[in-house]
Amino acid sequence: MRRYHLFEFLDQSWLPEQLRAAATRYLNAAYRTTPFPALWAAVIARVLGECGADRIVDIGSGSGGPMKLVLAELARLGRRPRVTLTDLYPVSTDSTIEYWPESVRATCVPARLQGLRTLFLCFHHFAPAEARAVLKDA
Repeated sequence: MRRYHLFEFLDQSWLPEQLRAAATRYLNAAYRTTPFPALWAAVIARVLGECGADRIVDIGSGSGGPMKLVLAELARLGRRPRVTLTDLYPVSTDSTIEYWPESVRATCVPARLQGLRTLFLCFHHFAPAEARAVLKDA
């Protein structure tokens, strides 16, 4: 199947903020109905154990999405890593999770942001060449 790199409505400046907020709330609620946070947490716990890291740097976090759910699952597994959320367009959130205040490009993450990198829901934003650059930077 051929890949089509299309735009995302939530990324369009013309989309009314109320619709963007509603869609974000819907997506956050949808995460709670899936097994993904538990599955992601299991993999992350294993990798943290293997590499000895105690910090996660989440790339392309947007409003924080599933990270609270993943952290709850990690806590059930006995892991309590420090987490920093990042985004190209940082947003203010009411989250208790640290949010990096500066813009972060996934293809060039600042060296001072050390830790296990996660990209939960943003990889689809990258065209193939850019996706390779994201992986190379990691």
